[in-house]
Amino acid sequence: MSDLIQIQAINEYQELCMLVKNDIRSVFRKGQLLKNLRDTESYKRLGDGGYQTFNEFLSDPTLKMSRSYAFQHIQMYDFYIEDLKLSVDELSKVASIKLLRDCMSFILTRNLSDSDALIVIEKAKVLSYGDFFKEVTGQEIDKLLVGQVQLPDTISKKEKGYFYIFQLVPEYSPEIIKLGFTTDIGRRLLAHKTTNPSLILLGKWSCKAIWERTAIDSVTRLMCKPISNSEEVFDCKNIVGLLRRTNEFFNILPK
Repeated sequence: MSDLIQIQAINEYQELCMLVKNDIRSVFRKGQLLKNLRDTESYKRLGDGGYQTFNEFLSDPTLKMSRSYAFQHIQMYDFYIEDLKLSVDELSKVASIKLLRDCMSFILTRNLSDSDALIVIEKAKVLSYGDFFKEVTGQEIDKLLVGQVQLPDTISKKEKGYFYIFQLVPEYSPEIIKLGFTTDIGRRLLAHKTTNPSLILLGKWSCKAIWERTAIDSVTRLMCKPISNSEEVFDCKNIVGLLRRTNEFFNILPK
């Protein structure tokens, strides 16, 4: 069995190295291969004595793959193929990889249901990048920062607070996220951007302060590990799954 696992890992690694084309089919195949190598830790059977971590594997001189690049491919595979059960043939009808990526961000940051997500994706199959965002948002594309939602600096004191999920340093460690509660999401976002200018708001949900601890414990129960015993910062291997669990958690709470 051990030899078979190693042979499979070698075959996946070799295929990954040969996927040089930057088309939609290659994106999802790369995501599938990377996810399997990461989740099974079969990368430890590659190289001279194996790699100790997935990040070390990504630095392989043949791959030359950044963490954010690999993470993005895994996230797209998780979202479109595993969660929404779409085929690569269907997804290939979308005009570009960029539109697929930003369509995913649009759906996730707005907490759309699966049925609404499928409607949005159908539009992405027949519209150009600019026309897609004009139609689904009613805004010009340069007014929309997909995955980087701009919010007002202040929120009325009569409004409920918010539970939020931030991606702290997406260009270097996209799997590192922060969760928490605030009564002023705009100010919290600006405060964190002072030290992490590239920070991304992945989602926000109406919340009471008393729900914060339960929410964090619930949504981080799978494939998430606290960083340095932190109660709010986690290493999360499946962002799509995290956002879906968060949507499910808040959907069952009183409005």
